[in-house]
Amino acid sequence: MKSTSYFSTWKKRYFVLKDNIFYYYKEKGGELRGRLHLSISQIKNYDPNDLRFELDSGLTSISLKAENKKERDNWITKIKNTKAEYETYEKEFVKRNTAIFGLEFGNVTDEIDNLQSKLHVIKTYIAILNNLNDKICELVQKKNCEEEIINVSQENKVNITNITLT
Repeated sequence: MKSTSYFSTWKKRYFVLKDNIFYYYKEKGGELRGRLHLSISQIKNYDPNDLRFELDSGLTSISLKAENKKERDNWITKIKNTKAEYETYEKEFVKRNTAIFGLEFGNVTDEIDNLQSKLHVIKTYIAILNNLNDKICELVQKKNCEEEIINVSQENKVNITNITLT
């Protein structure tokens, strides 16, 4: 259950843990009502004798309440495990890709900044290459057009020395 107001009105909601994100819906198959990224969230106000706990991302906080202690403990365990798995995946990803990009990283923020910087350079090169490709296509079309004019003029015995193409 999720608290829907400051007055602790509890409503049943449908929750999904996927790819390090905690999604919640009004009902199964219903419209997405919100989400929290677990990598920046903490479990707060957790009392082992209470059925309630809170997920806080620093930007958004949601209060949750299980129907029993076993269900609460299962959710907390799954949230913690999902968060830990993602952190391990993130570290391994960075380690694997450090050699590819030739980067020496300190923390995730530095890694993201470095990768975004490299991505900007790559996008700039792609734009330059696309521009060059367009010019090459124009030149090929012009060359094909010139060759066609020469062929037609030779077939019709026309002198085209003073013709210029634009």
